Amino acid sequence: MTFRNTLSIKFLMATCTCLTIFFTMFNMAASMDDMLTETKTKAQTIYKVIQFVGFPEKSFSSPSQPIAVCVLGYDSFGKILDYAFKDKKVDGRALNIIRVRNFKTLKKITESYQVIYITKSLRKEVPTILAHLMGSNCLIMGESPDFCQQGGMIQLKVLAKKARFNINTTAAWQEDLKISSNLLKLATIVKTEPLISKTRN
Repeated sequence: MTFRNTLSIKFLMATCTCLTIFFTMFNMAASMDDMLTETKTKAQTIYKVIQFVGFPEKSFSSPSQPIAVCVLGYDSFGKILDYAFKDKKVDGRALNIIRVRNFKTLKKITESYQVIYITKSLRKEVPTILAHLMGSNCLIMGESPDFCQQGGMIQLKVLAKKARFNINTTAAWQEDLKISSNLLKLATIVKTEPLISKTRN
């Protein structure tokens, strides 16, 4: 093999390595961009969903009390959720975000929330969390598979960059939450057996 051929082979190998690195970085960037788009879509959808939910009067101590939104579990939103809620109001109420990393911490907190969003990181604890929140009159949202079948109210997912959601109408009824028919028309309805018996007046 001549010296020129050796250089040609080395050049070709170096070129292939550079191309591999380039396409790997390109795919990573595209993947990160998709994740960012999905996160933004989820954040905006959470705000939109809250607008279509009627909370019982006992959920608030005053007409001006903000709506407390708890992100329970690993927070993949970061500042994106803050930006989605910035300067926004629902029925004249501001939106406050509280981040709670795990269920153990949630159990120690005495303040009330109106909305709780359970992230994928706690998917194995969903049944236990839902049992703890029973009777809290919270809008409970999540993103793990079978969230509604487990008793959660709204499962949020993003497909082809568009928000999709399932709604468990039984779970919402149990907590005296009224979900607008306009939102129900856009959702896949899930009905489960009530976790507790409830008698309406």
